Amino acid sequence: MMPSDAVQSISNGEITLSLYADATFSLQFGETDYSLSQMRATASIGGSEVSPTGVWQIDTNTARCGGENGTPVIEIALGTEAPGSCTMSVSLTPLVETVLDRFTIMGAATGEFETRLVEGYDSWSWAGVRSSDAPGRSWWRSAFVGSLATITASARTANRFVTAINWSNGEITIESAGAPVLSAIPDTWGFTAGATTDLGLRVDAGTIVSSEVFAFSFGSDPFSLVEADASATGEAMHARSWTGEAILGWESWYHFGLNVKPENVLSNARLMREKIPDARFDLVQIDDGWQKSYGAWWANKHWPDDMGDMVKSLDAIGCRAGLWLAPFMVVPDGPGLGTDHPDWCLMDPSTYAPLLEPRHNRWSLDASNPEVLEFLRGLGEQVRAWGFDMVKLDFLYFAAQSAKRHNPQITGTESLRLGLRAFIDGFGDDRYVLGCGMPMLPAVGLCHGNRIGHDTAMPVVHMEFGHPASDWTGYRGIVSQARNIAARWALQRRWFECDPDIVMAWGSDGNDAAGYSPDEARVLAAVAALCGGPCFLADDLAQLSEDEIAILSDANFLKRCWGDGLRPSDIFSHPDNPEVEHAFDIPSDLPHIWSAERNGEDVSLRFDWENHRISSE
Repeated sequence: MMPSDAVQSISNGEITLSLYADATFSLQFGETDYSLSQMRATASIGGSEVSPTGVWQIDTNTARCGGENGTPVIEIALGTEAPGSCTMSVSLTPLVETVLDRFTIMGAATGEFETRLVEGYDSWSWAGVRSSDAPGRSWWRSAFVGSLATITASARTANRFVTAINWSNGEITIESAGAPVLSAIPDTWGFTAGATTDLGLRVDAGTIVSSEVFAFSFGSDPFSLVEADASATGEAMHARSWTGEAILGWESWYHFGLNVKPENVLSNARLMREKIPDARFDLVQIDDGWQKSYGAWWANKHWPDDMGDMVKSLDAIGCRAGLWLAPFMVVPDGPGLGTDHPDWCLMDPSTYAPLLEPRHNRWSLDASNPEVLEFLRGLGEQVRAWGFDMVKLDFLYFAAQSAKRHNPQITGTESLRLGLRAFIDGFGDDRYVLGCGMPMLPAVGLCHGNRIGHDTAMPVVHMEFGHPASDWTGYRGIVSQARNIAARWALQRRWFECDPDIVMAWGSDGNDAAGYSPDEARVLAAVAALCGGPCFLADDLAQLSEDEIAILSDANFLKRCWGDGLRPSDIFSHPDNPEVEHAFDIPSDLPHIWSAERNGEDVSLRFDWENHRISSE
């Protein structure tokens, strides 16, 4: 039924869209108490908020308003994906050159909600479920879950802008804007993502600029609705599907860290093939430590000048080869790009010097610069020429930072995607790309896989140099990682393959709090396997006891690896309550029952988080 003060109303049987003379609108979901009212769109231009003006125009199940005298246009479509969904976007065609800071859609939600799903900005951000009473911000997507119905609120695209979904006492504000500033949490490895930043995007007169597409969906089952929502986004962003061999194997970082040498890699490759009775575990990823420096992507003195020699050595053992890079990261004044091309880096708008990323004190390449794109394409070609079958590309969020760019009409998110696409063009679409430290939705369509949680552990050899570890590794690292994996369950093979990080089994003697008891290692293995995505062992296998090796070679663990993912079936009954949302925060509650299908069989595990154990349902 159309509200009495609405000028027009359209319905597809599941959603009623009511339109008002002041260019606001409302959405009524079925014959329920759930609705979004007082909805309005704005564009922030030169410090002023400008709203659409004009008369609503309707074409079947689509409504459009605005555009008079260069004002924004809001366009809403019902049922384009499913009967219980609608999509919307805001666009602007300025009459004179202007500076756009953000697009916004805001309104009020009615209906009884108990919990809300929170997505983090990037791989390493907090993701989880909170009470609907707790105000806060979700990035890219969210879901508001009640006993009778669920509403999802999600960006469908992330080609140019960051999407933030702000929630407070039923008020919802959706922003298409610039990347947040990431601020370190003292005494942890964690960080928080602040508010979106102004775009400062120069728009020429007569040029159309549009927000990202945003969608609301409505249904009774939160799991199927959240999964359908993720599928719709994956389709809109042309998610990549990997049809090659499973991404299962061993990686060097969590034992050897920056001190890794060729002999460490080759010895563990041999032991993996000998000790792990699953032929799919054949990928060996050389992590950080092989290169001269960040921005100098050639081998350091410990490695062969031609990294193709390492690929050949691994092939002789029966292993595929993977390589770690941080393609946008540059050491200030360091070898390679740090000395040769500081002009290729993002610039600080206040100093016009290269922008220093505050958490790692590094510069970042500016992929709005065509010369940088050519460099990245060439880097991808070099890694392919060496013969690597996969790459792990790390610290990718660097490229999206708010900064002064070579091209002021390219945004941070757009620049990130352009740079990543250039590398992939060189590396090849037939090789596996694993993202890490990557904004979540911009990864879709570019990365086959993407990390969905923090670093689970601390490199063992680094502990010898006094790095604190026990406060966020060991079992503490497992439970906080499990929170993120559970919250991001729906993304597996809908956005990309979800990378849960690694599995380790060292420390069963109990002498080091950063290690793992046998029960803890089994929990870590089960969490990683049920995730369904890439799975890497990370111990120095020669140092493990036979009992520790037995955990990694366990038939149940191995057969659960690599699949369509899981459902944490009680996740919405166990909201978390962090004081600060950062990935290393220890959750106050976690879902206990995780279910998946593997090789035609149903797998259901119960996690006893308090006692560090798992059992079959």
